Amino acid sequence: MKKYWLILYPDTFLWVKQDRGCIYNAKNYKKIYFENKRELSNLTKSLLDIDQLYRIDLSKELLQKPQIKKWVDEIISSESGQLVLDDGINKRPVSMKPELKVQDDVKYYEWEHKRGIDGHIIDNLHKIIIHINGSYYGNIAYTKQTIYHPVQTSSVLHHGIISSFVKNARSCSYLREMALVGDIASYPNFKGLLSDILDFGFRRISVYCLDNDFLKYIETNQDWENKAISYTVLVSDYSVIKKLMKVIKQLPPVSFIFLIRSEEEYENANSCIEKNELSKVEIVPIYTEENLSFFENNLYIDSESISGIELSKRQVFIQQKLNIFSFGNLIVLPDGKIYANLNDPSIGTVNDTPHSVVYHELTEGKSWLKIRNQEPCSNCVYQWLCPSPSNYEAVIGKPNLCFMKNTSI
Repeated sequence: MKKYWLILYPDTFLWVKQDRGCIYNAKNYKKIYFENKRELSNLTKSLLDIDQLYRIDLSKELLQKPQIKKWVDEIISSESGQLVLDDGINKRPVSMKPELKVQDDVKYYEWEHKRGIDGHIIDNLHKIIIHINGSYYGNIAYTKQTIYHPVQTSSVLHHGIISSFVKNARSCSYLREMALVGDIASYPNFKGLLSDILDFGFRRISVYCLDNDFLKYIETNQDWENKAISYTVLVSDYSVIKKLMKVIKQLPPVSFIFLIRSEEEYENANSCIEKNELSKVEIVPIYTEENLSFFENNLYIDSESISGIELSKRQVFIQQKLNIFSFGNLIVLPDGKIYANLNDPSIGTVNDTPHSVVYHELTEGKSWLKIRNQEPCSNCVYQWLCPSPSNYEAVIGKPNLCFMKNTSI
């Protein structure tokens, strides 16, 4: 009787949860969902055994069984693996199950820290967002969803304190963004702060403010020639859109973040973007406790969303290790407290060094390494296809924004 080897390719993921399974090809993004029952459950168990080198033996008799034949045919047609005849001539094929191998993990950083080394831990810092003050139009509930939205507070972060903290971050090789957020029109000597930060060697500063605050700022500030400074306006008050669009035509390119809380605001945002031919635009949904249906209709994950996910092997590995939304971020509020995510506890203050704050987050924090390893996601075959836990889940108070059930395929 003929015998075969079934081998899965190194870019093919096999995930099994109870009686459900998923095969994901990270090269062509094809997915196979199957019932992991009877003989098939034994085969997947063997494939997941690292000593089997991602290969199993199959007899002709087993291949003739409908469930097994359908499964093998789908693997071959999706280019996720191959069937090799064991004829005494062909060599036994080998493969490697895709598994994440981490060099710089938390234990390594702790080991270095005890020896006073600390190496390149600061290189994990990618973005610093400093809320220099509050805005009359600020809203902490919105800031917890999008980090560039100003808060509402009377606190002001002093120029010298900001400069000192920023100066200590100069050694970070992978710091991609230095962002300032707030009511820039009312901040004392805002341009002096920008100048100081640029003098520290930062090539670019991103400035974020709300629409009404921006309109107030441009009334008294006409110097827009510094290409090292970019401005992004958060559009929240749709009653000032016409005025806003009129004044920006006289300015260098400005980016926009449209905050939408309903279908109507989404239509208004799209209309404004098309009418004014805006190119640097982002649309960000905002949860208000009264628009859950808007989120359910537009943001919740369903079978169509899963089918459309296309992740490389590297992207899957990243989602298995860190939070793609929070990792690398430090957020400083006007009271001087620092957060990795505003929905989690503070991890330091501006009196600490960026280095010590990063170490604290990586070894004791709750944000940068928050992944889908908690129930119900940990019991789902789609666990590593879905994006990391987001701010929306935190503010809505649910472990995921998902309509999928692990019992359905």
